[in-house]
Amino acid sequence: MRREVPGFPRAPCARNVRPSNTVLRAFGCACADKARHNCFPGCNVPVVFDRSAARLPGRVEAELDADAGDTPHDAAGLASGSSSAHPARVLVPMQWGLVPSFTASAAKPDFWKAFNARSETVASKAMFRRLVDSRRCAVLLDGFYEWSVDAKGEKQPYYVHAGDGPLVVAGLFDLWRHRRPAREGEETEAAPASGGWVEEDVWTVTMLTRDAAPSFAWLHDRMPVLLQEDEALDAWLGAETFAEVAGSEAFRRASAGDRPAELTWRPVSKQSER
Repeated sequence: MRREVPGFPRAPCARNVRPSNTVLRAFGCACADKARHNCFPGCNVPVVFDRSAARLPGRVEAELDADAGDTPHDAAGLASGSSSAHPARVLVPMQWGLVPSFTASAAKPDFWKAFNARSETVASKAMFRRLVDSRRCAVLLDGFYEWSVDAKGEKQPYYVHAGDGPLVVAGLFDLWRHRRPAREGEETEAAPASGGWVEEDVWTVTMLTRDAAPSFAWLHDRMPVLLQEDEALDAWLGAETFAEVAGSEAFRRASAGDRPAELTWRPVSKQSER
């Protein structure tokens, strides 16, 4: 059964995403006005996760508690048919491209290093294995772009989508504590000859990919892990271990099934990647 959710702008499996401006605006997220039709790693995308399974730092839990009754974070009914079924689900805009929490606080973030993660090896890679049990999430997209070479040897972009609703992509998220110079008007802590510093939590996310289903392989050899079935989504966002989720029939269909979740595609302008 498909979930009833607001329409989402587009995002890709490869290096271009079109995030859901509609959802970001509907939930009052300040970054919505900065969302782009065609987004690259580092842009904001709407992400749903379950707080009861996420093991968040106390300061972050407190911030979410403070906003518990506000529209921007309450996503209990967004990725499920009923708000009472999953009261701990929240929506947070996150920057696409995982920046691990162990990254130096003053480092320049590299959103291109881990914008995708292979589902086949995610539990064994050091960057991701610490996240697979407690930082699972769903990224909400209208669609994504992939490229094929046409008869003239030129790259032809295709827009891939579900036709009648959003794509729900399995993801992993992390929180990076970023220390940066304060901007004018911000509260700061004293720092010698610097004008002060600010520490903030940066939410980042990576999207899981899998081998392409046979009907999609002509366009690309990889595709997102799509959680279009409620059963797969509920398992992925739940509190079970990754091993338990990976062993479920619903997730096996999502991560290795032959049918590409009702995907459809059409050629679009070659200016789409700009």
